[in-house]
Amino acid sequence: MGFKAPRTIYKLVFTEPEYEGLTVRARSASTEEFLAITDLSDNAEENGGAAIRNLLETFATVLVSWNIDDDRTGQQLVPDFDGLKTLEFAFVMKIVNAWIEAVGDVPAPLESGSTPGESALMASMPMEVLHGSLVN
Repeated sequence: MGFKAPRTIYKLVFTEPEYEGLTVRARSASTEEFLAITDLSDNAEENGGAAIRNLLETFATVLVSWNIDDDRTGQQLVPDFDGLKTLEFAFVMKIVNAWIEAVGDVPAPLESGSTPGESALMASMPMEVLHGSLVN
């Protein structure tokens, strides 16, 4: 049996005060899915309705949970394509962009405050001057 790659669940982060209390969880995606969603997100507004629908349908496949209530019924919306369609487009794009940022986040390089030291080989080499002739 081979190794099973992990699937990460992200809790999306919203820093704006108006989104305080919003909880959205979405799973990671394959590289192909991630590229598709980012491409669709980049081009959705330019390409109109069909592209937006495709973006929402594709993004809905990674949604796991949220705490968003339907403002008409007061019931919690199901985190799926139908639920996304009931929300304002700008708000949906905020969620999509938070997911793209979470999944695509590459950790920053380590601090460069340390200076290169000598290698282990050099550290173990004797560094004293030998006296006398090496010739017999």
